[in-house]
Amino acid sequence: MRLKQAFEMACTLNTVCWIWILASAVAQTPPKLNLYLGDIDEHCWPEGSVYDTYETIVTTLDYATVHTNRQLASEDVDFVFSVISGCSLIEAKHVSSVISFLRVARLPANSSAGYSVFLGPRLGSNCHFITDWIALGADSSEAHGNLYQISYLCQDVDFFSHSEKLQSGYSEKTSFAVNLKDPTIIRSLKIFLRQDGWKNIVVLFEASPLVLTYSALAQNLQLYLSRTAPGRERLNVVTVHHLQLNSDPWRIVERFCNPCEAIILLARPPLSLYFIDMVSYMSFCEKSQIAIIQVDPSNAIAYDALRLWRYILSTNGALGAAAQCTFVMAALPAGQGFDISSFILESKIHVSLASALALAIRLTDVNYAKHGDVLPNNTSFFAPLTKGLFTVPVLPNVTYSFSNDDDEAIEYYDFYFFTFTRAIFATGTNISALDFEEIFELNSVLLYPKSTFTTVNDKVWPDPNRHPENSQKRRTKSTFKVVQQDFYKKGTSGGIDNGLISKMRQTDDSFIKIEHFKCSWQELRIVQPAKQIPGVRQQNKTLKIRKCPNGLILYPDDVETTEVSTSPTEELRGRIIHLKRIDVPEAILKSKVMGHLRALRELQYENINPFIGVYVDSKSFYLVYDNCSRGSLQDVLAHPTLTLDEQFRLSLLNDLIKGMNFLHKSFVKAHGRLTSSNCVISVRWVLKITDFGVGKVRNFYRFAQQHDPEDLLWTAPEILRNPCLYLLGTQKGDVYSFAIIAHELFCHSPPFGDCGLEIPDILQRIRSGRPVFRPKIEKKNIASTLKELIKSSWSEIPECRPTFEQISQSFNEIVHCRDVNIVDHMLAIMQKYSDQLEAEVQERTLELQEEKQKTEDLISKMLPLPVAQTLVAGNSVDPEAFDNVTIYFSDIVGFSLISAKSTPLQIVDLLNDIYTTFDAKIEKFDVYKVVLELFYLKHIYIDRLLV
Repeated sequence: MRLKQAFEMACTLNTVCWIWILASAVAQTPPKLNLYLGDIDEHCWPEGSVYDTYETIVTTLDYATVHTNRQLASEDVDFVFSVISGCSLIEAKHVSSVISFLRVARLPANSSAGYSVFLGPRLGSNCHFITDWIALGADSSEAHGNLYQISYLCQDVDFFSHSEKLQSGYSEKTSFAVNLKDPTIIRSLKIFLRQDGWKNIVVLFEASPLVLTYSALAQNLQLYLSRTAPGRERLNVVTVHHLQLNSDPWRIVERFCNPCEAIILLARPPLSLYFIDMVSYMSFCEKSQIAIIQVDPSNAIAYDALRLWRYILSTNGALGAAAQCTFVMAALPAGQGFDISSFILESKIHVSLASALALAIRLTDVNYAKHGDVLPNNTSFFAPLTKGLFTVPVLPNVTYSFSNDDDEAIEYYDFYFFTFTRAIFATGTNISALDFEEIFELNSVLLYPKSTFTTVNDKVWPDPNRHPENSQKRRTKSTFKVVQQDFYKKGTSGGIDNGLISKMRQTDDSFIKIEHFKCSWQELRIVQPAKQIPGVRQQNKTLKIRKCPNGLILYPDDVETTEVSTSPTEELRGRIIHLKRIDVPEAILKSKVMGHLRALRELQYENINPFIGVYVDSKSFYLVYDNCSRGSLQDVLAHPTLTLDEQFRLSLLNDLIKGMNFLHKSFVKAHGRLTSSNCVISVRWVLKITDFGVGKVRNFYRFAQQHDPEDLLWTAPEILRNPCLYLLGTQKGDVYSFAIIAHELFCHSPPFGDCGLEIPDILQRIRSGRPVFRPKIEKKNIASTLKELIKSSWSEIPECRPTFEQISQSFNEIVHCRDVNIVDHMLAIMQKYSDQLEAEVQERTLELQEEKQKTEDLISKMLPLPVAQTLVAGNSVDPEAFDNVTIYFSDIVGFSLISAKSTPLQIVDLLNDIYTTFDAKIEKFDVYKVVLELFYLKHIYIDRLLV
């Protein structure tokens, strides 16, 4: 095979060389994608023998091209492969090799009809040098003529950036890094440390020409681990220190780690193992007084990290106590799960390199597909990354998902913390012969978008009776249970064995528990925790302004709490407001957040609920919106006595369409959480959209709130399937939500209220899409044109859904271009009521007279006739004097005992029967006997005496 032979030739050369692999030459067609890959000498990266570049390229190329729009085939891709001499930029021959290769790569970029992309570098020491060299040579006149770079080892310099930093003056984005970024790593470590209760931390980083960026990450860790919101316990970074192979780890630990509970070790596996081996017999480790958290940012993908560790462990003897105190931090693209039976673990595929290659293939395919298989001159290679959701299939069970924020592409990851099993501590163990589940044990996971770790297996420390201080705080429990199955079984295919997929089910409590611990491996899927959604939103305080009359931010000193209220409103300078809580880990107002909030306040439109500002205290972060007195559309539809006629419904739907059309054309771009509870009704019955901009605020803090299952009933199926879209949402997802609200409005029922299924079952059927599951609408009394609009808006294929501009045009045709004005409609209804008012008054008067006559009759029966007549006439009854008055007394023998053993109704019936009998007897006769001393006579004798 030509491709394999070329790689073998390149790997045998010691001088700078270039091997052109022109797969498209067979078809005699120009390539659509030219890829350039520079390998390094084996002695520069000995552990690199774990990977095989040829196997990586062939496997990824076959998989990635199949899962595209079919605008790009394997024969449309050309490779240029070179071996770069030397190991770092301090070697003259290495600098010369790098520059020569880059110059060769730029030549076809300037003349080729396709894209030219450099994959790499393979050495961290070259990161900024190559990135700057490529960017400075960019020419924006023809975008496809530039040489682009996709890095898979380099870290970003800018802490706040999720894409490769571009210096001012660069005309176009030319580089992108597809790997873990600093903010993502730091956030996960911070959550891990806090949940364990480890407050005092030492950060050690590898100082090597191969990983120059680790020192910057260490400094960022020190800065942002110590930065804590008011009211939260501070993490203390005791020191940041470099680490090298000639360092003395014993002295470093003895000097700095006495007051600490955890060491963060930013290093590759070789240096990490050296450190662990050197400190194994220190009392800190033997007494389980310290935890070591190892992370290699350049090789953090779980399948890569575990294979590197197995290779390094196989070259070492028995490990000591420090290895039992170690956690290995790794990651995978969000929502994919870790598959212990994946063929990747037994292959030599370099997943990080495969990710860069697959991204290049996917970007090329999308760029060609969007322009009719013609390469545009003015479209950046990375433009598709800024156009909403972008998925990159790399390998089975490895698919990246990107969203965007201010033209920055954002990746989402799940994090896995592994520990070593007891098997590797035995002397003489052949590590290379062990399976991965015999070497590593999954300790805990952080699944996006959750903000808490889920414990899978309890950590076993060197001293079973001791562990680092505060470790008893270990792990808050999860909000779902994991029903484990046997994960030791190997899948037959390279992907996921469906029989091994763990299932999650909701629990009633607010914690997360794992049901069984006998199995070591699980494939974890994201499931949203369950909560009950109240009928109306609640707040527990009413705020009044003291000062800061025009401020964007309200602090506790600016407001005062006056009373407790169960309504969803607050009072601000006499103005009723609505507070939207933003659950972020730290309420620190960043400059980007302030800019976004100012822009939100400038957003003014008739059908947009005005944003006022933010309320911040030590534990709370609220967005402040204007309050609409009639509540949400959900509340209005749920009102038992309020009926909306068709004209009202059309008017409200028209308001919703206009508001969303305006929102989509604004900088907000998408709502992301459109539900009937986020559509509020003003006192004039105008529908307004509220809670917009929330997703972007959370995104600034890289924090995704967990959704209530009930709120997900309005969520589009593609968003349910991809958790990466939860944060910012999409415009097509808003259109789907609009369709569900329209069905809710015209069918007067909750979403999917007539399907008879539980909410988790509904969400699963929507997510599955086989068959497509939607609310029932065919038999509803709705205009056919409106039905078609709703059906097209909730189409399973997002691209088939109309825009709100198109929805507005279709809606105007449905109502025949009438101006649906709710005020005019209300006036018409008032005129109609006025016409019917006289007849209704007469009917009510007749009813009143009937009720009055019934009352008089009742009074006449209850009182003597003269007294009743006097009272009905409205006069008072004067008292009368009588010479003789007979008062009748009666007593029932044993009445107390009868009452004790009878119900109140039985007593009433008894008394009624007795005195009715007496009255009946008296009415028949004019002469009466009075009989005394009848205590021992039964009622039958009394009856005879009366006869």
